[in-house]
Amino acid sequence: MPFNDFRKQLTPDVDIDVLSQYAIRYGVSLTAAALKWLECTEENAVFILSRDGYMKWAFSSPAARHNGAFFRTQRNVVSIPEGSIAANQNISMERAGMKIPASIWFPHADKDASVREMKIHSEQYEYVITLLILSRKTTVWPPFHGEDE
Repeated sequence: MPFNDFRKQLTPDVDIDVLSQYAIRYGVSLTAAALKWLECTEENAVFILSRDGYMKWAFSSPAARHNGAFFRTQRNVVSIPEGSIAANQNISMERAGMKIPASIWFPHADKDASVREMKIHSEQYEYVITLLILSRKTTVWPPFHGEDE
């Protein structure tokens, strides 16, 4: 994926279908296209691969990491939260995204914050791909000790 060409293809409204178009254009997997997009985007976004209700790995955009939207999956067991689309067995695919409260994924998010969650369940590979996009201004860091005193 030539970096300059890839950046020219970026659009403001990304969903699973847009990432699929990137994958087709560059002859790469959806995962590879999503990871490249996360490197380039200014969006507050997290891409997660999970299996059996647990994250195998998660990758955040620079903006998301800066705002506290990341998961420490290395040497940690991180479960997919109840109430998320990823955890909903009745939804196998949500390509455009559904808005849900950000606090489902990020307990310290403002109560009014939302996240757009997209999902693909791959029966062939037995995993779930999830893309979370928060507003650019949303931060989800836990409060500092002494902040409420």
